[in-house]
Amino acid sequence: MGPNRVLERHRNGEKALGFHIPLFSEFYVEIACKMGLDYVGFDCQHGAHTPPELDTLCRIAEGYGVTCGCRIVDHSEASILTALDRGIQIITVPNL
Repeated sequence: MGPNRVLERHRNGEKALGFHIPLFSEFYVEIACKMGLDYVGFDCQHGAHTPPELDTLCRIAEGYGVTCGCRIVDHSEASILTALDRGIQIITVPNL
C-alpha cells in the first residue's frame, strides 16, 4: 500500500481530486488513474462491489499510486476491517 495522496494534499493545504466509481469497472478505474487523480472511491453501501472486486480495483489503483476510498455497508468493526484488509485508505462510514 502506497502513501495516502489525500492526506498528503491536505497536509500541504491543497485539495485532493478524485472520482467515485459506482460500478465494477476496471476500465473506469484505469481511466481515472490515468487522469492524474489523487483517489478513486467505491460505494459498497449502495453499489454492488464485493470484497474480491474491491481487491481487483484497489490493485489497479495502487499500481498507479492512486489512493482508494470506500463507503462501507455499515459501521460495524467487521465492515471497517474488511475494507482495510482490501487496501482501502479512506473509509466513509454511513448513517452516523
